[in-house]
Amino acid sequence: MEPGEVRLTREICGLPHCARPHGRPVLSGASPPVQFSLSRSGDLAVVALATVPVGVDVESRAFRHPDSPLDGMIRRLHPAERAALARLPPAQREEGFLSCWVRKEAYLKGTGTGLPGGLARHCVGLAAELAPGGRGPAPTPRGWTFLDLDLPPGHRAALAVAQVIRGNFPTLFHLTPREISDSLND
Repeated sequence: MEPGEVRLTREICGLPHCARPHGRPVLSGASPPVQFSLSRSGDLAVVALATVPVGVDVESRAFRHPDSPLDGMIRRLHPAERAALARLPPAQREEGFLSCWVRKEAYLKGTGTGLPGGLARHCVGLAAELAPGGRGPAPTPRGWTFLDLDLPPGHRAALAVAQVIRGNFPTLFHLTPREISDSLND
């Protein structure tokens, strides 16, 4: 496909009882179909490409507004996630919340519903290294695989893919802005 042939369209919204085309953006005309998601926090951007629905989110560890108390944000999560966060030592609670938040936002982007899709409706768990007992508080949504991305210090990100993936995960590339610019100019 030539660059000039790339067209962005919108899928039908993933919310129940909504049939308007304001869902996930898609690349139309690509064969096989290309699904994508992107997220930015500060000077860091993450892009995910797949042949199945995919969502990605990145946040700075300083993303929370100082006037937004952590407890108020935690109350918006699924009950199992709230319980898992309550079991963490207080010093780990904010990091646990952030791990859950990026997983949840990646999943909701992947489903095409976004945040209106329900923060408390879906349980995506915490990153394995933070979850009490070394595992998430409840099974993740059926048919979805989550990957907590390894990023530069000060950031946390997650990828959600609408496919069960066992073994090797998709290839991940870490590119600097210069590498991206150079690849576009080749």
